[in-house]
Formats: sequence, structure tokens, C-alpha cells
Amino acid sequence: MAALAVTESVEFAAIREMLGVADSVLSKHLKVLQDAGYVALDKPTGRGGRVRTWVRPTEEGRRAYDAHVAALLLLVAAGTIPDTTPTATRN
Repeated sequence: MAALAVTESVEFAAIREMLGVADSVLSKHLKVLQDAGYVALDKPTGRGGRVRTWVRPTEEGRRAYDAHVAALLLLVAAGTIPDTTPTATRN
């Protein structure tokens, strides 16, 4: 979502290259984000009839991403991260 936060849309291949993952891995993650309503996938036909997949954030996706970043910034500003380590494994 970070790559999508600063643009209208990003081509599937560009995201795949940024993340260094296989097509199948990215497709699976985008499907989850799409099902959650966070991204939309567009498949316009390009030159020569080639179909390219473009990923764009939805308004709901932008709001969720912004809320997540805001929560992370609050944790950083507080200088603390909640300890979620199970008691048995703490030193």
C-alpha cells in the first residue's frame, strides 16, 4: 500500500519488481486487499492487444493505510512498543 499511497495507480509488474516476489505471491496478496476493499484492479487492453494489470487504492484503502501509518507514528512518538511477548519467554 505504501507504493500506492503516493500515486493514482501502479502497474502490477512494477509492484512485483519493487517487492521482488513472484506473480503468484503478489496476485494472492492483491486479491486479499481487493476483497477487503482496499485496492481495485484495472485491466485495460494496451498496444498490440496486451492486457496489463493496474492496481489503484480505493478511498477505503487510503483511509485504512493513513490510519495505520498514524498509529505507527503514535507508537514511535511515545517511544514505546507494547510488549506482546508471552510471559514464559521473557528474561
